[in-house]
Amino acid sequence: MKIRIVVNPISGQGRRPQDDIVELERIFADYGIKSQVICLQMRRQATLLAREAVAEGFDMVVAVGGDGTINEVVCGLVNSGVPLGIVPAGSGNGLARAFGIPLKMRQACRTIIQGRTREVDVGKMNDRFFLGVAGIGYDALVSKLFENRWGRRRGLLAYFHTAFRAFLQYKAIPVRLQLGDRNLEVVPLLVTVANTVQFGGGAVIAPQAKPDDGLFDVCIIRDLSFLQALFHWPKLFTGRIDLMSQWSVYQTDSLEISSDLTVPVHVDGEYVGESTHLRVTLLPSALRIRVPGDTGASKPELS
Repeated sequence: MKIRIVVNPISGQGRRPQDDIVELERIFADYGIKSQVICLQMRRQATLLAREAVAEGFDMVVAVGGDGTINEVVCGLVNSGVPLGIVPAGSGNGLARAFGIPLKMRQACRTIIQGRTREVDVGKMNDRFFLGVAGIGYDALVSKLFENRWGRRRGLLAYFHTAFRAFLQYKAIPVRLQLGDRNLEVVPLLVTVANTVQFGGGAVIAPQAKPDDGLFDVCIIRDLSFLQALFHWPKLFTGRIDLMSQWSVYQTDSLEISSDLTVPVHVDGEYVGESTHLRVTLLPSALRIRVPGDTGASKPELS
C-alpha cells in the first residue's frame, strides 16, 4: 500500500509542519504503510499533486489541512476511484466534522487506516468542485475577509471576529433561483448549496443534508437585522436552524443562481470571487472517502 500525504504548512491550527511530517510518517510506518509526504508551496498545488498520485498508481491521497486544502485534493480525485483521507488541521474543519472524522491527528490517521471507504456525491459550481457546502452572500464575504488575514492568527476566535465584521459590512441584494421547475426571487443574507450538514466550527446550516442521496439541500436565510441575527445565531450550533422563520430549504440535484449585481461566492468555505450567474450540478458517487468504521482491524482495510 502506498499513499501520498499533502500537508498545508500554514493551516489554521498553528502547528509546526515539520513536526506534523515526522509524526505522520511514524504513524503510517507503524502500520507498514509506505507514505510520501509533500508540503504545499502554492495555491492549487494540492490538485496537481492529487492528479499525479492517481496517474502514478497511489492507493490513497491524504489531505492535511483545512477545508480549502481538502477541496483542492478533492478536485484532483473526482471520479478517479482513489480514496481521500482527511487529517483535519484547519480553523473550522467543517468537512472533517461532517464525516465524523476525529480532529486529533493520531485518531484521524487511525480512521484512514482502520475505517471504511464511503462513496459520496460531489457538487460543481460553474467550474469548481465542492464536497461540503458552496454558496453566495454573507458567508462568502466572511471567507473573503478571513482569507485576507493571511500571515496573521487564523484560529476559530479570529474566524468569529471576522464573521462579526462581515455582518456589519454585508449588503443583501435580490437574487433569482431556478430549482428545477421552481423559480424564486429572494433578498438573502446567504444561499447555501449543501451536500453535507455544516460549515466549519460546528455551524449546522442543513440539518437533513446527506452526501450520498443524490440531492443538494439548498438553504436560504433571508436578510436579517443585527438583533435578529444575534437572537438566532445559537441555532446554528444547536442544529436547530430549522426553527428559524427566515430559513428555508429546497432539495434538488441542480440549480441556477443569478443576480443583476455581483455577489461574493465560496466553495467549501474558500472565497472564489464574485459572479452574477452560477450553475450548480451534482455528480453522484463521484468520490471515495475514508470515514470511521467498525472494522477494529490492526491492518489497513480499503474496501
